[in-house]
Amino acid sequence: MKKLLFLLLPTAMLIGCNTTTKNQKAWIYETLPEYVWIDKTYDALEQDADQRTDKYVAWANQAIEEYNDKGESDDLNTLIAADLWGLSDLYLLGGGSSSAEKKRAAVINKYKKNSETVLSVLTSEIDKSFSYRDSSYEITASLTDEEIFHSLFGTPNNIPEMNYEGISNVAKWIAVNTFQDMERPVIASCEYQKEKDLWVVRMDNADTQYVKFYKRDDGEFDVEYGSKLKTDGTPDSEDTYTTNFKNGKKVQSASPTDSEEYILKGVRAIYAAIADDNSNFIELDQKYTSTGLKKAIDDVNAYDEKNNEGYIGFFEFDYHLMAQDSYNVSISELKVDSANAKTAKVSFNLHNLGEVTPMKLEMVKEDGEWKIDNYIDAGEDYYDLRANIDEYLNN
Repeated sequence: MKKLLFLLLPTAMLIGCNTTTKNQKAWIYETLPEYVWIDKTYDALEQDADQRTDKYVAWANQAIEEYNDKGESDDLNTLIAADLWGLSDLYLLGGGSSSAEKKRAAVINKYKKNSETVLSVLTSEIDKSFSYRDSSYEITASLTDEEIFHSLFGTPNNIPEMNYEGISNVAKWIAVNTFQDMERPVIASCEYQKEKDLWVVRMDNADTQYVKFYKRDDGEFDVEYGSKLKTDGTPDSEDTYTTNFKNGKKVQSASPTDSEEYILKGVRAIYAAIADDNSNFIELDQKYTSTGLKKAIDDVNAYDEKNNEGYIGFFEFDYHLMAQDSYNVSISELKVDSANAKTAKVSFNLHNLGEVTPMKLEMVKEDGEWKIDNYIDAGEDYYDLRANIDEYLNN
C-alpha cells in the first residue's frame, strides 16, 4: 500500500504541475504578443522622436549659422524690414541701420523660440498618436524630413506662421508612417526550461522574450517578461503583471484589453479628435461611451424635449471639456489610477482655453472594450456628470 501511494503521489503532483504549466503557456500565447506589440510601438515612437529632435535641432542651428554668415543686414537695415518682423520699435530705438546687429539677434531669438515651440508640440503630439496604430487614419502625402522641417520651422529670415492643427497633422503622419513599417510580433516557439523555471519565447518581428511566473500567497501569479536577463537569471522587466488563474485552475483568460494602454485607448482617441476638431469625434464618442451613460444622456434629452422645449436644458456645456468653448485642447499625465476585470478609474489634466482642469473618468468593460461611464471635474468646481444627471431627472 505504501508503495502504491509512493507511485501515485508523484503522478498527482505531475498533473498539478502540468496544469499550471499549460495555463502559463496559454497566458503567453494569448497575452504576450500584444504586450510586446505595445512595448514595440512605444519604443518605435520614442526612438523616432529622439532621432527627429536631434536632427531638427542640428538643422535649426545650421540655419542660424548660415543666417549669421550670410548677414542679411541689407534686408534688416530698413524700417520696412523691421516692421515685417515686428521690430520697428527696436529699429527706431537703436538708431536705424546702426542697430542691425541687435535686430539680427532679436530675429534669431524669435526663430529659436518658434523652433522650440514647434518641437515641443510635435513631440507631444507624436506621443499621443498611439491610438493611430490600430486606426484607419491614412497617409495622404509623401513627406521627407527636410520638407517637414522647412514647413514647420522655416529659417530665421523666413519663419512660417505657427499652426497647431498643422503641427498635429504632421505628428499623425509621422506616427502612422512609423507604424506602417512595423509588423505584429508572432510567437515562433515557446520552451519551458524546468531547471530555471523560465520560459524562452522566440518571436517573429520581435526579440526573444524571457518569461517567469511567481506564485503569490493568494494563489494567483505575478509575471515578468523581458528581452534580456538580469545577472540572477530572471527577466529584466520594468513592469509586473498579474495573471488570472489560481492553484493550477484557470479562472479567467488574461486579455490584452486589461493592459493600461487598452484601457486608455478610447480616452486618447476621443480627446485627440476634440483637439483636431475631427469629424470622426461623434463616431468615436459613440464607440467609447458606455451603454449606461448613453442611456442616461438619452433620458436627459427626452426629459428636456418634453419639459424644457425652447430652453437650453441640462447640457449647458460640453462635459468632455467641462466648458462651453474650446481652444488649443490637449491632455497630459493620462494614467489608470485603479482597475479590475470590469471597471477602471482614469485621471488626466485637461488643457483648454489656457486653463488646466483635473479630470477623472470612470470606465467599464463592455464586450471586450473599455468605455467611459462617467466624466468628473475633480477641481475646485467639482462636477460629477452621472450624479448631476440623476439629481436632474429625479428632482
